[in-house]
Amino acid sequence: DGADSVVRGLTATPVRYEPSYRRGPQHAIATIARTTRPHVNVAYQRFGRTGPVALLPLVDSTPAGMSGGRGDTVAVVWSTSAVESDRLQSLDDDGFRAALGAEVEGVLGEFEAIDRRLSFPVRQGLTADFNPAPRILLIGDAARTLHPLAGQGVNVALEDVRALAATASGSDLGAGRWRGFARDRRARSKLMMASMRALLAAYCGPRAGNPWMRLARNASVRFIDAAPVIKAQLVREAMGLGPLAMHRETRADPGVSNGFESPGTSSEIA
Repeated sequence: DGADSVVRGLTATPVRYEPSYRRGPQHAIATIARTTRPHVNVAYQRFGRTGPVALLPLVDSTPAGMSGGRGDTVAVVWSTSAVESDRLQSLDDDGFRAALGAEVEGVLGEFEAIDRRLSFPVRQGLTADFNPAPRILLIGDAARTLHPLAGQGVNVALEDVRALAATASGSDLGAGRWRGFARDRRARSKLMMASMRALLAAYCGPRAGNPWMRLARNASVRFIDAAPVIKAQLVREAMGLGPLAMHRETRADPGVSNGFESPGTSSEIA
């Protein structure tokens, strides 16, 4: 039921939030825009001067009142400092389109039209327990919130659903059944949050402008782009289909059903 989960509140389950940006708190500006170049179903992540900007391809999703053809509409998520967010929100549409185009260096040409802009604080948080009470599970944004820079929130939530279905298959949904599920999903969430912190540190942290840091970033990206096998595996992991994401579901140890602990097994979450 979302990042401000009512169920989580009713179970008095605490959430630990962490700074998402080492130079201060961040805000995200979200909108929909029409571009002069088609996106050909490719998503772009640009790490600009003020922070990461995601351009996510949309199909047949042009808002009412904003004409456009197929393949020229993108969802925009621009993460930046609270001060810069306020400045950008104070601009009129023409000024914002110009600022956005400069930040992403015209990767999709010019922004011809922009929809209503929304701004919200960016935070990463992790609940203390995904199974806070008997027969109650927290999944999706109710369990954790991720920085939107890599667009992984939905993917990890879908992993939750898949793991839940695998755990529930063919057995009673009793309390003891879910301790392994809760522990594994929390561990996966910690891994994803650490990945987001590393990306933020590399591209937006205090040393992001260091020439050696830029060299290391560029060399790493070029290496991955030139290695199709590694690139494909990273994509699979991001989609929740790689071995790190699926090892619990594919494991077939004795006494474990669908890769999670069998009924009656109980363990505390660290």
